[in-house]
Formats: sequence, C-alpha cells, structure tokens
Amino acid sequence: MQFKVLECKRFTAPKSLNYNYCTRLVKDFEIDIELSNGREYSIADKSYHIKRGDMCIRFPGQVLSARGWQDSYILTLDFSQKTNPEGYTRNIKGQIQQPIPYDFLNTLPNVISFDEIVTLKNVYEEIISYADKNDKNVKILVEELLYTALARSRKIAYHSLETKNSIVDLAVKFIKSKFHENIRLEDIASHCHVDKSYLIRAFKKALNKTPFELIIDLRLEKARDLVLSTTATIEQIAIHCGYKTTSFFIKEYKKRFGVTPSAHRK
Repeated sequence: MQFKVLECKRFTAPKSLNYNYCTRLVKDFEIDIELSNGREYSIADKSYHIKRGDMCIRFPGQVLSARGWQDSYILTLDFSQKTNPEGYTRNIKGQIQQPIPYDFLNTLPNVISFDEIVTLKNVYEEIISYADKNDKNVKILVEELLYTALARSRKIAYHSLETKNSIVDLAVKFIKSKFHENIRLEDIASHCHVDKSYLIRAFKKALNKTPFELIIDLRLEKARDLVLSTTATIEQIAIHCGYKTTSFFIKEYKKRFGVTPSAHRK
C-alpha cells in the first residue's frame, strides 16, 4: 500500500476554545481517535454525535463542520503522492488529493465506534514517537490501524444486519399467527420493539416487501387452500382470512390468481 504520512499527533484544544461549528474542506485522508465526549460533527451533510472511542474518518473533498472542545489523536495520510507544503496542517489551503486507489478504504464509514481504545492509543503514540513519519515501521503501524478500522466496521455492519434479520424473523412469526385478524403495522412494530419506519426498511431489505404485502400474501395463500380443499362458502373463507367484505376478497383473489374463488373451485 503506497501512502505518505503527513502528520500524526495528539491535538488538544485549549479548554477556553469551544469550537462553534468550524467548517473546512478536507484535503487528505484523515483518521482520528476522539478522546473527549460530546462533540458534534457534520461530514458530507450527515450529522454525528462524537464520543470518546469513536474513530472519525474523512475523505478528500468532504466538507467537515465540528462543534465542541477537541481532544484527539489525529493522523493524516496522502495516497496520491502530491506535493505538500512544509509545515503541513489540515487547516491551510492546498490541493485536494486524488481519489484513494484502494477500494477497501473507500468502503469505510465516517464514524466507527470502539469499545476499548487502549491498543489504538498505543499505536498512535508509537507512530508519534518516530521522528521520520515515513519510516517503514510507521507504515506497518498505519496499515494496522487501517485494517483494524476495516475489521471493526465490518463487524458492526454484520451485527446490524443480524439484528435486522432477527427483527424481521420475529415480525414474520407474529404476522403468521395474526394475519387473519385486523392486524395493524403499529401492532407489529410494538411487538418487535421498533418504530414503524424502521420495521418497513428492515422488511424491504430482507424480504423485498412490506409487512402489509406479507399479510396479503398469507391471506390469499390461505384462502386458495380453503377454496380448493374445503366446502366452506366464499363468505366464510373471506371472514376466516381476515377480509371484512366478501366483494373486496373476491376482487383481491382474482387480481392474484386470475380467476374468482368460485371459478377456481370449479
């Protein structure tokens, strides 16, 4: 991996300096560990509440706004080998480096939360201890940080997907037991302890359909079974499958199967 370390240090602002949404354009790849609590970030128009242990990653060309007192380990990298001025700092004007040529880095989120940061702090401190920030040992330490960030972000993403899937499984089980009743989206969301919008998003991602569409699927599949395998009247089947009116049931049945329930039975 080819890169140049532009700076690595611990930056602690004076206690009297409480930034009120300072804004700047990010020129290079930045990867910091926050040591303070309660900072507010806006990165590429997305807001974040930054707490101790958060790794903050910014990409060239993004706009950063920050508010609150700062205490961070900061690391800035250049992957494009552009010419940087002597005495580099993030706040001076300069050329924005070209897009980073490593796909795995471009998949990293702007904020990654770590439960324990002692090891990360030790890595930053060791990098800081080198007078030559482009010593081969520094490169190894930086790569360790980058791959640690990747591993943590993937673990968080997997856990999030696993949680969403477990919520969808719980919701599907609930719907299957209640689809013939007057079930509402609020009932399903309450059963799963999530809000309605989150439930719909999770369903769309996992099943490519909404909870209501699943209810309709289950009702019509059950209705078809009853039409073809019992002598129950169409009105009885409609009521059993959760339809308030027989006429609406017949309309929905024909839309799904191409024939009315009576014609299907014949």
